[in-house]
Amino acid sequence: NTDILWVNFKSYMTPLLDQLVSGGGISSYKLIKNQSDNKAKLSATIRIYPIYAVDQFEISVVLSDEEVTTGE
Repeated sequence: NTDILWVNFKSYMTPLLDQLVSGGGISSYKLIKNQSDNKAKLSATIRIYPIYAVDQFEISVVLSDEEVTTGE
C-alpha cells in the first residue's frame, strides 16, 4: 500500500474510466485511496456517476503482478 502502487493502480484504471466518460456511459468518476495498515493490500473506492439511472452494476477488477484484467 505505497504511493507507487497507488500511482500504478490509477494509471491502469484511469484510461478505462476515461473511455466510459467519453463514450457516454458515465458522467464522471473518482478514485479514492482508502487507508490500510496492511502493506500488501491496496484498498480503494471507485465512485462512478452514471448518466442514467442504473439498477445494477456488475464490475470485477483483478490485479496481478504481470497484468491488469477487467471484466464488466
